[in-house]
Amino acid sequence: MKYRVKISGRALSEYEIGEAWWRVHREKAPELLKGEFEQAVALLAEHPETGILSEDHEEVRRVLLRKSRYALYYRVNQEENQVEILAFWHTSREAPEI
Repeated sequence: MKYRVKISGRALSEYEIGEAWWRVHREKAPELLKGEFEQAVALLAEHPETGILSEDHEEVRRVLLRKSRYALYYRVNQEENQVEILAFWHTSREAPEI
């Protein structure tokens, strides 16, 4: 069963800022972040339990974009058949407040 993926305004804004930075500063792989993000969204639509549970929030999961070192923080709503991406965060930063 495929889940709908909803991206919060916050996560979308964080992604757009990160993606714009990536294009300017990663000349050898300007499309890498976009590709990893799209692959992660597709993966979550098919396998929403893929991410590991957050240490700080019971229902929040995290999936790592390995090459770019960003993470998607999300929660799964089984009743609505939906994955909600809450934050898009670089792993060098402290975990986001969710």
